Amino acid sequence: DNRSLLIHDTLKSLIGQLPNTFIQSHKSFAVNSNHVLRVHHNKITLKNSKDIPLGRKYGHYLHKRLGYVF
Repeated sequence: DNRSLLIHDTLKSLIGQLPNTFIQSHKSFAVNSNHVLRVHHNKITLKNSKDIPLGRKYGHYLHKRLGYVF
């Protein structure tokens, strides 16, 4: 659905309240690992074909959580 929510909290705090399948991928984005199709150098492609940015700071951690080998 196309609803919007305004939340006055940090993304890190919000992710801490979500199931552990949510991983921060960028300073402004989190992704549900159950919906990841492919991880590229600087983006994540979801199963619905949408791309999410992948920040350099989060790439190694995301690969580790998803079990990818460099």
